[in-house]
Amino acid sequence: MNLELASLIVLAILLASVFVGRLLRTKLPDHHVTAESRDAIKMAIGLVATMSALVLGLLLSSTKGSFDAERGEVVQLTSQIEFLDRVLEAYGPDADEARAELLTQVQLLKQRLWSPKPSSTYGSYRSNGLYLAIHHLAPRTPVQEDLKARALSEAAQMGQQIATLHAQSASAISWPLLSVVVFWLSVMLLTFSVLAPGNLSTNLVLAACALSVTGAIFLILELDKPFSGLLQIPSTTFDTLLAAMEKSRP
Repeated sequence: MNLELASLIVLAILLASVFVGRLLRTKLPDHHVTAESRDAIKMAIGLVATMSALVLGLLLSSTKGSFDAERGEVVQLTSQIEFLDRVLEAYGPDADEARAELLTQVQLLKQRLWSPKPSSTYGSYRSNGLYLAIHHLAPRTPVQEDLKARALSEAAQMGQQIATLHAQSASAISWPLLSVVVFWLSVMLLTFSVLAPGNLSTNLVLAACALSVTGAIFLILELDKPFSGLLQIPSTTFDTLLAAMEKSRP
């Protein structure tokens, strides 16, 4: 689902809860909002507010951890690609084909990670072409043998990193849990709007509360999509690496 649309739906639900609470306040008899009733309602809604805050914190922590993990994977993968290219360059002209294959794979990887539809290009860079191109090298000196072994090791690790990024692309958000939290929040705002006096100040505060909670949910949804949106992992380092690799090719 589109993040902006999902956030707007949540905001609409919360604001509707405030509006319904205001309507109920005008319909309820006075004996339903006595001091004793208010105290009992506040105690009950305090429990709902605590649960909502706890679960929102857990969701935010989960998505932030997933976001940081993927950012770390991208940094590590970038350094591995740069090191592998240097190893192949040190091997000599015989490794030009392997370097060309590496550049192609990195270009496809860049397209896959920062593409609006990431799954569409995953299969194209998943091939073993790079590993096979390195494996077919025929070393003529002990140095080249060491470089080939090192290149094979780095290529294997690069493949593992790519597979890890692909596995981590799955959503870390539990949508049923998020739906329950939105329900709790709507109940909480509805109750507050019933108990609060009907004036402009309380209406503005309740609307601001709904907007603030929606902002927290929007942040959670944004962190769950690390390669798109406002909080995406920047591709600057990857772009710089690609530019340097293209410039160094014969």
